[in-house]
Amino acid sequence: MPRPKIETGGVTDVGRRREHNEDAWAIFQMSGGERLVCVVADGMGGHLAGEVASTRAVETIERELREAGTADPSTTLRHALQQANTVIWAEARDDSAKGGMGTTAVCTIVDVVDGSARAWLANVGDSPAFLVSPDGARQVTRDHSWVAEQVAAGELRPEEVATHPYRSILTRCLGTEPDVRVDVYEPLELKTGDALVLCSDGLTEHVHVEEIAEHVARAVGAEAAAQILVDLANTRGGHDNTTVVVIRIPPGSAS
Repeated sequence: MPRPKIETGGVTDVGRRREHNEDAWAIFQMSGGERLVCVVADGMGGHLAGEVASTRAVETIERELREAGTADPSTTLRHALQQANTVIWAEARDDSAKGGMGTTAVCTIVDVVDGSARAWLANVGDSPAFLVSPDGARQVTRDHSWVAEQVAAGELRPEEVATHPYRSILTRCLGTEPDVRVDVYEPLELKTGDALVLCSDGLTEHVHVEEIAEHVARAVGAEAAAQILVDLANTRGGHDNTTVVVIRIPPGSAS
């Protein structure tokens, strides 16, 4: 069967209010070149420790996944994020200046199987992933935050989240505890015209999910789509660092 082409692009920006960028991201191929990995991390902690945490997460995930080869994607994703947790926890324990540092992480492995693309996703924290299709966009990860859990429990309305005083409180992240539970999701089939958008919450603070779908569909290329979304977040205030990674199968991409 024809093999679909996959476009990728990533952009990060410090925003309009912050002095340092505590986000980190990476796009790379696993050994053999058949599987693509994308990851976004959003760090937290004083004295630049958030930047350290997100960087360690991305470095560790890349190291663990580059050589994973044809191993089960769900298992390798879970292991890679747990290893990142261990690395960050140990560094924070051994350096008091980095005490309490942590980071979110959202990661995908995209594989081409029998002429179609399939994506496995895993996350810890509130950096989301969205599936964009000709029908629109929907979030395909669960946020590990106080407000998200209150919405799921029916105690908070979705429209209250953006302005809630507890919207930044995470219930799970990498590095703040010796062990972490990683959410791994059922694989998604990516069809021609579909895209995955991984981002830090600097994007979702300012840009609605419907707008993500609109701008990704209009953009000429994955990197252009990522840049447009980051620019839009900054235009609307840029209250936080913003990172966007886009993986797209453009129309007519099979070869």
